[in-house]
Amino acid sequence: MAHPRLTELKALLQDRSRPQRERLNALVDRLPALWSFPEDARARLAISLPDESIDYVSPGFAFTGDEQTVQVIAHDTTIGSIQVVYRRPHAFSQEEWDLLSAVADEVGEVVSAEYRPR
Repeated sequence: MAHPRLTELKALLQDRSRPQRERLNALVDRLPALWSFPEDARARLAISLPDESIDYVSPGFAFTGDEQTVQVIAHDTTIGSIQVVYRRPHAFSQEEWDLLSAVADEVGEVVSAEYRPR
C-alpha cells in the first residue's frame, strides 16, 4: 500500500514551475516528518551527474549507524542515494523502507525526465 503522503511528494517533485534544485531540497526538508520518530529523523539526498553534483541534507544530519539508504537510478544508472538516519537508536519499519524506495524511484524519474546523458 502506498504511503498517503507519497502523492504529495510526487506532486512536489513534478512541479516544473519550481527549479529542480528547489524541489529536491524541499523533499529532503519534508522527509523526516514522515518517519515514525520525526524528532530524531534526518535526511540526505546525494546525486552525481557528469556536469554537477548535488548534496542536500537536513539540518543536523550525521551518519549514526541507524540509517537506511536507497539508490537513486536514472537512465538505468545509479546516480546517487537517498538516506534517512535516526539520531538515536530506532528500528526502521517496513513501511519506512517501502516509502524511501518509492521516493528514490520518484527522484530517479524526475531526474531522468529533466536530464539527458550526453
